Amino acid sequence: MLLRSLAALTMLTAASAGSAAHAQSSGSAVVQLTLLPSLTVTGTQDLEFGTVAGFSSTTVLARDGGRFTIQGQSNAPVVIEMTQLPSSLAPNLALGAWTGLHNRSPGPGSATAFAPAPGAALSAVLHNNGRYFIWLGATLTATGAPLGPHSAPIVITVGYN
Repeated sequence: MLLRSLAALTMLTAASAGSAAHAQSSGSAVVQLTLLPSLTVTGTQDLEFGTVAGFSSTTVLARDGGRFTIQGQSNAPVVIEMTQLPSSLAPNLALGAWTGLHNRSPGPGSATAFAPAPGAALSAVLHNNGRYFIWLGATLTATGAPLGPHSAPIVITVGYN
């Protein structure tokens, strides 16, 4: 009797293991994405102070200063970082009091003011044509700087948010 019960239990276990294998199911999903176009940042006008006396200070307003155009996906949110704003152009030739304007339209008239600082970020939404505009101004103070032309890069980094 014990032997018969053991045989029945073994057959029951084997049968249930086999039926569990047949009860398996699987599913699938599709991997999808929409690839955004590359962002481009173009400096369209330099921040130009002109000819400056060796001991003087001059200011260029943002609306008249350096200009940048950003191009990307229409209506996309972006983060604009002031990656590099130089603090000087040469010894005794300091840059400071940075001012900025930003706008979805190409004119500075209705642009919004902001205070640019190295590493500072600005959130924006590109226009429905995918463009955005930045204007930068600053104050240059010369205190006996070396003669001749001087320059330093302004670097702006833009990424999708």
